Amino acid sequence: MNIPSAAFFPFTFIPQTLAGACRARFGPVVVYQPALGATPQSMKEIENEGEIVLRRPVTGDDRSLVHLAGQFQSWGGMHEKAAAAVKKMAEDGFYNQEFAAEIRNEILRGGPKEPEPEPGPVFNARLFLLLAQEYDRQTAELEHELSLTDSAAKDLFSSIKGGIDEHPGFSPGFDDSSAKAPDPGGYMTESRLRAWRFLLDADPDSPDLLVTSSPAAIGVLQEWYDSMSPVDPSSGQLQVSLSDQKDPDDGCDARFFLIRSCNRLVCLLTRCE
Repeated sequence: MNIPSAAFFPFTFIPQTLAGACRARFGPVVVYQPALGATPQSMKEIENEGEIVLRRPVTGDDRSLVHLAGQFQSWGGMHEKAAAAVKKMAEDGFYNQEFAAEIRNEILRGGPKEPEPEPGPVFNARLFLLLAQEYDRQTAELEHELSLTDSAAKDLFSSIKGGIDEHPGFSPGFDDSSAKAPDPGGYMTESRLRAWRFLLDADPDSPDLLVTSSPAAIGVLQEWYDSMSPVDPSSGQLQVSLSDQKDPDDGCDARFFLIRSCNRLVCLLTRCE
């Protein structure tokens, strides 16, 4: 079995289309999971198809993490302010020992008194990643449904009017130029990176290459590392195993960067404009 050469970051969820684009270039990519028992069914299916490799480099407290994340999601759904609450609680970083305690207090306010937890930064980071994972899963599903709706609308208009090209003065209400999906890592980017880093550091066999679909994540890394600069993968400077099909025709663009201070290779994989 080949050792994966790339890991997807700073996410613990990956849509199937993106998994396929990564697989075509780098082979099955590693997608870290924050806890056992919380992997979305769609990702289990992608793993079974050989598109990704799921890893859980940090173990322990899995049931507590999944239960607490589930409680928070239920509470957030009732109060319609889950995202704002997570943002507020993560602003001080994952070294804030009260991060998980604040979530629990919000959920259990007015309920029976429970012993105060003593979570550390790794527990806090894994909890944040679980909440972010569910947010990313729901966002990906919504974007997929909107895409299907848009496609159906175009097909319907084409069948009725004989094609948009035959009616240049008429707009059915959709515009491909404005259909670009938002950056999946554009929200709480630094918090995502800091939390995900705990999982990377805990993996004794971390891949040589880090792949992201988030321009915002690349931007933050460039702020953190002065030695990070673009690099040509064909220049011979890189030591990374790419698949045989190095430039698949899937509408995606791959740009590489090298963090020279730690000799870490990073790839930004995005849809072409």
